[in-house]
Amino acid sequence: MTYTTRHTQDGDEILMGHNGGLGLASISICFMRGAGHDAIPGTTSLSCSHLERGTGVLDRLAFESALDAIGATLSISVMRRAVRFSVSALEALMPAACELLAEVIESPNGDDDELTILRSEIEDGIVDDLETTSGAEGRATHLTLGGADSARLPIDGLLKTRAAIDDAALEAQRREMFAAPAICAVCANDLEAAEQLLLRVLSRVRHRWGHGPAGLPLDATFVGGREVIVTTCGTGNASLSLYSPAPAMGDPEYVATSLAVFAFGTGFMSPLFHEIRSQRGLSYGVGNRIIERSGAAMYRFSVRPEATRIDECIDAFKQVWRRVADAPPTDDAIEAARTYALGRRAIAFETPSSRLAAALDARLLGLPAEFSTTFTSSLQNMATSQVREHFEGFGPGAGEMSVVAALPEGAARPAGIRASAEIDAELLR
Repeated sequence: MTYTTRHTQDGDEILMGHNGGLGLASISICFMRGAGHDAIPGTTSLSCSHLERGTGVLDRLAFESALDAIGATLSISVMRRAVRFSVSALEALMPAACELLAEVIESPNGDDDELTILRSEIEDGIVDDLETTSGAEGRATHLTLGGADSARLPIDGLLKTRAAIDDAALEAQRREMFAAPAICAVCANDLEAAEQLLLRVLSRVRHRWGHGPAGLPLDATFVGGREVIVTTCGTGNASLSLYSPAPAMGDPEYVATSLAVFAFGTGFMSPLFHEIRSQRGLSYGVGNRIIERSGAAMYRFSVRPEATRIDECIDAFKQVWRRVADAPPTDDAIEAARTYALGRRAIAFETPSSRLAAALDARLLGLPAEFSTTFTSSLQNMATSQVREHFEGFGPGAGEMSVVAALPEGAARPAGIRASAEIDAELLR
């Protein structure tokens, strides 16, 4: 898929891609100021959730009815770097859909009753998270891999910080977010008409909110060598994740690393999955991927073992890592991993709109819009010998691996994780 890139007089960037004859069109606007720039952690999350529930003119029921009447969807995605506003509808109905999008931004929701309900729902969700091992482990990860600032904390913040989010904080957040520069995407058959719809929305945004700076670059440092244990009031299995540094998207080593990660631990016949599930029965599932978080790329391995077998899981992981460093997967195993990876990408990006969304994601990371396409091509063409060579230095170096474990209530702490690693679950609130 090829993209046309334009810039408005105000400096906003627009990516445009043809919809291939499909009837559904979409427009996205990413304002370059996100949850990682919150003065009070959780402000952007609360503000944008409120925006999804109506406008200053339409209450929640009327707003949702207006969307339903034209078969449109409107979503707001909060990220650390940016916030994405997206609308999709049949192309003939996009003018009405864009009018609703403009109204959400131009005349934000001011329903205090709805805001009160929303506050309660989000805070209940945080409490519910801390009552499960997977939820507590996810929240503990933020404290493990960084400091207590908005760029590292959970996007919805902490209960103790959310209490300070008042009307003035919400107003300030919206003013800064909507004034920030934007990267936009248009996917339609009649690109000229769709671009004009987008430009009209942007004109109303700039008239209402003016122009301001993007959020400052977020800290992209990965903090290794940390260990955290949190005990929850939940029941069932523990939740365990191991992290180590990985090349970021755009790094020359990223393609080889991605394919190596698939060969190492994705699928029933991969060495890691085979050892963890088939040989030892430690966990039903094995999570294994590279993730981007606040600009830092990390390798993440995650399992849900019995609490008494956490030490065995960590040991098994290290053993397999050392084993593949000494004897990399065969060419056949690497080819199988390549086929699986390409198949997943084909499913994920099967429509023009999903491919354009990937291009927008690339631009948010400062990469070319064509990154997703060139990555797929590189994945197809990379020699197995390059991937095998990559395994020679595979695995975390000394002091690089971080461990996060969440235990069910009453479980004994793992012997292999240092005593100083235990934290109070209250810190995660």
